[in-house]
Amino acid sequence: MDSKVHLVFSQLEIFSILTAALGHDVGHPGVNNVYLVKAKHSFALQHNDRSPLENMHCAVMYVHVCVSLPPSLHLPLPLSPSHTD
Repeated sequence: MDSKVHLVFSQLEIFSILTAALGHDVGHPGVNNVYLVKAKHSFALQHNDRSPLENMHCAVMYVHVCVSLPPSLHLPLPLSPSHTD
């Protein structure tokens, strides 16, 4: 199958889509936000009962993508204006 995704999305957009897909449920404990808040789970306490799962997914991905990788693999930030169109 010959993909034409590169005709629709930029390389940064493809990277962003793949990163979001990988991080969507990373570390998910198998219960929902309401349960975590009512059970006073550490995720809920750490994230002030505000979308604990989503905040935890973001924090885990940040560590894996931004902290654990060697500097040579970090994204160039800030992005150039051409990346923000």
